[in-house]
Amino acid sequence: MSVSGRHTGLPAGQSKSDLLQVLQDLGRKGLGLTPSAFDLLMFLCRRANRVDFLHGSICTSWMRVGRIAREIGISERSINNAQRELRTEGFIKITTSANGARWGERVDGQIRWASGLSLAPTIKRFAELTKTRDQKISETVAISELQAEIRRLRSNLLSSGLIPTFGARA
Repeated sequence: MSVSGRHTGLPAGQSKSDLLQVLQDLGRKGLGLTPSAFDLLMFLCRRANRVDFLHGSICTSWMRVGRIAREIGISERSINNAQRELRTEGFIKITTSANGARWGERVDGQIRWASGLSLAPTIKRFAELTKTRDQKISETVAISELQAEIRRLRSNLLSSGLIPTFGARA
């Protein structure tokens, strides 16, 4: 099946590098992905052209599984599993023919049509991913502040003699 797969693009003022940074900040655990799936997602984003993330563009890779496996350095089977995982988790759309063939055409730097692994779902989730990343950062800051407050209170209690010391702690 050959599809155009045009998407709405990243929000105004955001670019491919912003998407890559959000994905990197969240990491595979934050995204709930296996190492292979995370590596494949990052690979696909890095390999796409900057213009592929703009409104009305197509952001699809038609690279064959064997070549992706060689470039990432994992088995073809791992790539196939990672593709299924990314599709199931809503990060890619697989738009290949019945026999799995991938193909596309880029003219003057823009993809005209493509059949392969579309990053449109990831692009569409940019705001959600950014919000998740920002929440995780806020949680980390809050935890650090609470830990500092606990240390300060404990120190105050120890120095005031309200907590007996039964031996020196290392």
